[in-house]
Amino acid sequence: MINELIECKVLGKVRVKSSDISYLFKNHKEKIKKAFKLTDANLKKQLKFKTMRGGVLIEILKDQRVLAIFTLSNVEEDYLELGDLLKLDIQLPRDTLANALRLSCSQIKTKFKKKCIFAYPNSNALKLELKAGFQVYKRYVRTINLIIFGKQVLLPIKIYNGAINFEPKYLRYIIPKRINVTIKPTRLRLFRLKVYKRCIKNECTNDWKNFGFLYQFLVSNTVGDPFITFGGKIFPKEKICFENSDNSA
Repeated sequence: MINELIECKVLGKVRVKSSDISYLFKNHKEKIKKAFKLTDANLKKQLKFKTMRGGVLIEILKDQRVLAIFTLSNVEEDYLELGDLLKLDIQLPRDTLANALRLSCSQIKTKFKKKCIFAYPNSNALKLELKAGFQVYKRYVRTINLIIFGKQVLLPIKIYNGAINFEPKYLRYIIPKRINVTIKPTRLRLFRLKVYKRCIKNECTNDWKNFGFLYQFLVSNTVGDPFITFGGKIFPKEKICFENSDNSA
């Protein structure tokens, strides 16, 4: 695991330290809850999701003071997802955080023999992650199906860049169809209704009483939110999906 000192122009030497991802909730539960506005119930779902995945917690420290944290969690066998990136001390320069991120991703990827590390960054984190060595690999948009009485209806919208965009060509698909995938609820809500995800494995069965929205990602070469990667030239297009993301807990 990582336990290294790096230079910081403001704070002098700071330590980059890794531990099992379970320590994210043991040591930083309240910080995570506040930063991501999680209820107790949603925090438990996130804990279960992260524990099931497994992975690594990275802390940047000055003596015993925690300056920033982030995680690298397992996705299937060959990939890691960057998540939970929190800068906790205003004195920590972005350059130092980017250096710590680059060091951690490089060493953890090599140690665990992963093909690639990926992330679905928000607009606030993108510049930092690109500075750390990530690259924009593809773009994606979010599509939404209404789920009701065992049927699904594709809504004529795409969501990207923080906005709902009308998609007129989807109007031809506003016909209820039988759900052809198994789904399960996530911690997310949209208009106070449950948000569902596709099940990757045979871990759930459909219930005709399911009611809410099914999120799916559609890869785009033009418009959309960035999907970024570290240390890999090729990433399987089919793995750019909502159910493989941290947000699907």
